[in-house]
Amino acid sequence: AYGAARLRAGGRDQPADRRLHRRDRHQPDRPRPAGPGGGIADDPGKWPESVPLPPNVKLFSKTAAELIPVIRSGRTIAAVVGRSSDGRNLLHVPSYRVDPSEEFVIGVGYGKTDASALSESRFDYWALGGLHNRTEIEGGAPAGANYSGSPQGRGLDETGAHGYTVVDVDSDRTTRVHFVECDSFRYVNDRIDANQAAAVGSLKNYIGERISRLQHDGGGRHLLVNWDVNVSDGEQLGSVGDAHTLLRSLRRDFGHGTPTTWSTSIKVRSPKSYPKAWHEEDTILGDYLRAAETHRAADGGKLNLLPLTEEHTLPSTTQTLLADVPASKRTELLEAATLLGVDLLRGGKLHLG
Repeated sequence: AYGAARLRAGGRDQPADRRLHRRDRHQPDRPRPAGPGGGIADDPGKWPESVPLPPNVKLFSKTAAELIPVIRSGRTIAAVVGRSSDGRNLLHVPSYRVDPSEEFVIGVGYGKTDASALSESRFDYWALGGLHNRTEIEGGAPAGANYSGSPQGRGLDETGAHGYTVVDVDSDRTTRVHFVECDSFRYVNDRIDANQAAAVGSLKNYIGERISRLQHDGGGRHLLVNWDVNVSDGEQLGSVGDAHTLLRSLRRDFGHGTPTTWSTSIKVRSPKSYPKAWHEEDTILGDYLRAAETHRAADGGKLNLLPLTEEHTLPSTTQTLLADVPASKRTELLEAATLLGVDLLRGGKLHLG
């Protein structure tokens, strides 16, 4: 993703107003200066010759910041200072130093940064690229500092509304920032509490109600949803039902209409506790839960899964991961393994998927 600034002089409501557009819709009535700053994935040095940019578009250099004056009726009304990414993930604000200007100055750049670094530039507005989800950096500039994000979410790690940011600046520098949604469909991660589902009779009924709400919030867009079911107590596991059957049912009932809500998956979270009676059983299930509790008390520090795979030929990378589980993944792995073991040892009655 790249940062892009587009400036429009004049407007229907305010003849003297100036408008900065990021990821603006095409408006062919007259040429307007635009300056995209390339990111790591869209290196300006590799821009294909077969796709020439319009004459009013300036692709910023990645070696040094460049200043583009925006001229209207022979008078400079604003300045755009931009630079494409030089391959680093961090935005190097000191490289944007320019002579002080009385005009409205817009910075265009790619990479991670913070309000403290941006404010040193003394620019009026920062149009930033590098994050796929819209993000505002409070205090970055007087008029604002925004990552507009990608115009369309592309996965379950890019949920919510996507679009572009419009900044209106009038003749006395009063600024208004607008976010305009332009995505065709949306990804959603929806967390569900099993207690709430039980209150309406079943998990399927509750998800049906959630789909109606999500469709309303989505404004008629198609949705791709991952359902994340939180189970606080092992006693609730039976009420979850067969996740595989539920997923097929949701796809059949809601996955072919207009708008469509397609359920990508149903993930059941392991409960923090299981019934005491299960722990005390003189069975393999009881032994398993007691062993899991011992590992949980030690934060999974003694987990070594490699010996359990000696009968299988595994890639070296997989062997390394099994022998030394990353600390950040131990609790999640242990809880998932406990839930799977409980499901299998109780005869597959839980059908957690």
